[in-house]
Amino acid sequence: MSMHEQHHVLIVDDESEMNEYLSGHLFIEGYAVSTASEGQEAIDLLKKNPFDVVLLDLHIPNVDGFDVLKHIKSTAPKTKVIIVTGFASPENVAKCKRLKADQIIEKPFELRDIIDAVDSAVNV
Repeated sequence: MSMHEQHHVLIVDDESEMNEYLSGHLFIEGYAVSTASEGQEAIDLLKKNPFDVVLLDLHIPNVDGFDVLKHIKSTAPKTKVIIVTGFASPENVAKCKRLKADQIIEKPFELRDIIDAVDSAVNV
C-alpha cells in the first residue's frame, strides 16, 4: 500500500503518448490516474469523480484548457491544477494565474518536475 494511493490525478492532454507517459510514471509513484484527451471529456470525468490534482494542457480540443481550469476552480476549488503547456507565453501565464492555476510547467519538461509538483500539490 503506497502513501499516494488515496490521491487521484487526472491528466488532460490531446497527445495520447503524453497521457500514457505521465500516467504510467504517476501510477508507478503510487497515484490513481485517469486521463482525458479533450476538454469536455475532462469536465465529464470531473463531474463524476473527485480529483486531488489535474495536470492540464491548455491547447486541447473541444473545450480549451482555460475553460476546463475555470470549471475546476468553480466546482472543485480544493483540486490543485498544474498547467503543463508548450504555450507558456506571458499572456497565457498571466491568464492561468488569474484563473488560479496552482502551478505552470512548460513543455518540454523533466519528468521529475512533474512528479515533484504532484507530490507537493497533494502534501499541502
